[in-house]
Amino acid sequence: MGMSLQLFKNASDVEEFKIDLESVRDAYSEILEAQKEVGGMVTYRAKVATGGGKAFDIITGDEDSDTSLPTFSGVIVFNHNCNAYFDEDSSGNNPPICSSMDGITGIDTEYGECFNCKICSRNVYGTAKNGRGKACKNMHRLYIMTEGSPVPLMLSLPPTSLKSFQNYRLSTLAAKRLKPCEVVTEFSLTPQQSQSGQKYSVVKFKLLGKLPDGSAKIAQYFAEQMKAAASKIPEISADDYNRVGTASENADDTVEK
Repeated sequence: MGMSLQLFKNASDVEEFKIDLESVRDAYSEILEAQKEVGGMVTYRAKVATGGGKAFDIITGDEDSDTSLPTFSGVIVFNHNCNAYFDEDSSGNNPPICSSMDGITGIDTEYGECFNCKICSRNVYGTAKNGRGKACKNMHRLYIMTEGSPVPLMLSLPPTSLKSFQNYRLSTLAAKRLKPCEVVTEFSLTPQQSQSGQKYSVVKFKLLGKLPDGSAKIAQYFAEQMKAAASKIPEISADDYNRVGTASENADDTVEK
């Protein structure tokens, strides 16, 4: 008899990983009720370190609660593509000139004109002012529920981390017939250096385990709520892409799609 080559496990072969989402759901429900009164949507941010740093900056809007973490874990309950084109001759935290919340349709922030991202001349390799990357920055947003916090943690992946997430989503999860909202993921940073010597950090993903049935149902609840609130999700801003004191603008010349 020939030997079978089994490179991938099925979902049933992945061990369960316990995470307390029930208490988080109760507090999250209170936040939803408050949003009905005052509108808006509250999110925390996990920002990728600049200059090859190994820790995420966790921004909550309260300086006493802000912190830095080398790793954290949670459940990705919602994610989507997004694009942003910034004035390459400007510096600082200026908002993008054009942005897209789905990676398909870009909207000029000043005039409201719409563009097809797929055929936009700025969404082509070699158009960046520095390096051979794209003038328009392709990103991917993740919304993560973490244990002990009822507020979603928003992580915007820069161009240099897109391949890492793509591999995780396809080779690690999809191959096991798992979705991001069905598992607990660990997030960390790995320092890298571009061909020009610029240092930057790449987000790495590790599957810790699948959610038990009860937690999986709660995670699905979060996913449904996030999808329903898509129109309230914060628009793309300078906080989504580090442009100051970072190699991100030059480092994405190492990324090919």
